[in-house]
Amino acid sequence: MPKFPLKDLRSYVAQRDAAVAPDSPSRILRALRDAGQVDYVVTSRPKSEYLIRGVAA
Repeated sequence: MPKFPLKDLRSYVAQRDAAVAPDSPSRILRALRDAGQVDYVVTSRPKSEYLIRGVAA
């Protein structure tokens, strides 16, 4: 499954909508996890790296 730093997610979102607040991607990711849509773990807090373990169909 994909492993990525949070800065890559922020960059991806910002390229699509420049008006998005800097912390919005991480808030949305947490909301998706809480809703059971995405399963992920933080693999490195100092590097803000995440590992996606699953995505609901």
